Amino acid sequence: MTTDEIKQSVSMRDVVEQYGYHPNRAGFISCPFHKEKTASMKVYKDSVYCFGCGRSGDIFTFVQQMDGCSFKEAYLKLGGEYEHKTDWQRKKFE
Repeated sequence: MTTDEIKQSVSMRDVVEQYGYHPNRAGFISCPFHKEKTASMKVYKDSVYCFGCGRSGDIFTFVQQMDGCSFKEAYLKLGGEYEHKTDWQRKKFE
């Protein structure tokens, strides 16, 4: 799947819930990136934004920040497929 296909099939809510956060009725969760007493991170359909610390991003950015991983690792965790072509394969098909 491409990044766009993943974004269409996986909602931001699905991703935050995988990490154990459950948005309230207004769509807020406690921000996992700073200590706080009230929920300040808004979960939108395709992104998040924290009104406390300013962190924001899409599903890939959130996974990267939560797991401390690269975009490639986040992409694979969210269902992406990576095909590594060697130099001889590239030349063969060009």
